[in-house]
Amino acid sequence: MGTVPSYEALLLELQQSFGQSRLQTVQKRRFAARDKRLSEHNELFVEILGGIFDAIDYEHDPEFLNDLSVSAEEIFQFYSVVENNLRTYGATDRQVAWHLLSYVFAPGFARKYAFWSLVAYVAPGMAGGDLWFVPRPSPSDPTRLRLPVQVVVEWWEDLLNCRLEDIWDASDHDEDARDWIRNLQYWRAGKLPQPNTIETAFAKMRRFKYLGTFRDEISTSLETRYQNAVSFVKEHKGFDAARLIREIPSTPFQVFQAGLTGTADEGQKEAFIAAVTERWGEPTTATVRRRFLLARVVQDCHIRLAALICPKVDPDIAGPVANKVMQIWALLEETYRLTVAAQVGCRAATKNFWTLGLIRIT
Repeated sequence: MGTVPSYEALLLELQQSFGQSRLQTVQKRRFAARDKRLSEHNELFVEILGGIFDAIDYEHDPEFLNDLSVSAEEIFQFYSVVENNLRTYGATDRQVAWHLLSYVFAPGFARKYAFWSLVAYVAPGMAGGDLWFVPRPSPSDPTRLRLPVQVVVEWWEDLLNCRLEDIWDASDHDEDARDWIRNLQYWRAGKLPQPNTIETAFAKMRRFKYLGTFRDEISTSLETRYQNAVSFVKEHKGFDAARLIREIPSTPFQVFQAGLTGTADEGQKEAFIAAVTERWGEPTTATVRRRFLLARVVQDCHIRLAALICPKVDPDIAGPVANKVMQIWALLEETYRLTVAAQVGCRAATKNFWTLGLIRIT
């Protein structure tokens, strides 16, 4: 008979995905079962949660970290009610996991993530927008998935725009560089990276030379900046408006269409420049490191959930009938899009309401 996992058990699973699981098996079991003194339990709880926040590395954005802390507390309070009132009867662990994911975690995370996205882009620069981490069918083989780490590798290599050997100094005397290049090849093939490997390859003081980025020269005129952005998109990337909207879905299609045909007004030119700068701007090493780590966490969760829910199916199978984890991803994505659409529709309705009201008043 399956049981509802405790919040602490879920926290330990998340800690494992971040590669921070240093507790002994007995300690984990007692913590998950709440079989410790309250003071010791709370101390360990704060230590695990703090370690996860440190790994996310958002020290530059204390407001976001504070929102994460508040969200963690809200999830704890809500999940405590679910845990104490849900009866599993004869359900298996697989069934319990499926129902919790589809009815609680997927829609709950999607709504919170959508709220963050409406305030500011959570992952600026990633192709496809804020849902870049959702596994999708590979363009080269639609029966297989392109996993999150592969997405980040493609994004980073596109900005670097250089030979693999030139990313790190792969000289005969630099064994570490050859290891990092070999690891990057493994990641590109869909292998799961280890957190310590990511930390080493993208150490805080390391710098990379980017040849595929766009730099907005704000000291020049608007027309010069606009022409530079158009030239970058057309000549360097070879993109049309349809391809641009797939890369940067947060920008209206009309902006790209007018920008590439030379019919843009000043506002559209500014929006065009901002979109190109955000998508192909040079990232910091901390940003690259964070993207690889978060991709690693999502991919690890995907693989382990597939092993639990559909153990006889490879986790990179794209078909949602066989790989039922893809159904969870579909629920998350649809909830996210509906939440964003509802907010956008609410803004439009509010604007129309006041417009109609003014018309009637005047």
